[in-house]
Amino acid sequence: GQVQIFSWKAEAEMPYFWRPEVSVNEDGYLITKDFIEDESISCVNQDCIRTPTDGKILGQDGKFYTLTRSEVTKRWEIRDEDERELVSFQAPENAYLEINIFPKVVVVEVFQNRNSYVTAYRTDGKRAEIANHFVYRILSDENMIVFGVYQEGLKVLDVEQWSVKRYEADDFNVLALVDDDVFLANQSWETGPSVQVVDISTKQSQHISVPDWRAGTWGASVESSAFQQTLLLIDSSGMVYVIDTEGGKFVCEFNAGYPYSNTAMTFSPDGRLFVTYGADGFIRVWAVTPEPLTAQTIP
Repeated sequence: GQVQIFSWKAEAEMPYFWRPEVSVNEDGYLITKDFIEDESISCVNQDCIRTPTDGKILGQDGKFYTLTRSEVTKRWEIRDEDERELVSFQAPENAYLEINIFPKVVVVEVFQNRNSYVTAYRTDGKRAEIANHFVYRILSDENMIVFGVYQEGLKVLDVEQWSVKRYEADDFNVLALVDDDVFLANQSWETGPSVQVVDISTKQSQHISVPDWRAGTWGASVESSAFQQTLLLIDSSGMVYVIDTEGGKFVCEFNAGYPYSNTAMTFSPDGRLFVTYGADGFIRVWAVTPEPLTAQTIP
């Protein structure tokens, strides 16, 4: 019924992170990785290594890829570390490109003249038009890629069947993909603040009421989430909401850095620790399962 915490402090200056990938390995070490302005940062506890990436793109598999434009074909090409071509596509030379590389699929978002469109390319040459508006968040598993699209709501790309389906959603802020359920942060005034759960197999949806999405340093925001067994933890401007997905109800909330949002959250492999990274620059490690008091631990 209570959240108990302990503090973790680096014994050296930590680098600035933007949206890091944080994890706790089986040996209990805190692993932090990020990719900022042509530099890869990897830390084990407080020991960090910075590696220049020379403009390369970091894929979801942790490997680096290069993006170049052929002067002959005038097409953009994405190649792997062995210089093998993954996909090629057409886009204006002066456009801004946002690239997401998944196993077998590359998602390209093109921004030009205040317009944007999103296309997915499979490594066998197939392509699929995803949206004509900007994508707020992308989540994936082995078979599906889920897109939260501005003004279009929820879209799902079936990687194997290579089909795109749109689902009714009250918002485009995708939080989690668990089996066939997609969780979205619903900020609609009509239904009130809630987590909307969309079952993409049956197309049915339900709402789990939550407190108001908090307004922090940069206004109301829902930046990140983490899933463990039947618990979904959602950041709301530094306040973390705990949702019981099996019971379909809000459980509790706790302060994890309010009013600064957490841009990354995760559980340790054994579920005992919970890690948050906040925009205030702090990594916080939480004890999900408090250690029992013993004669040695009592002051």
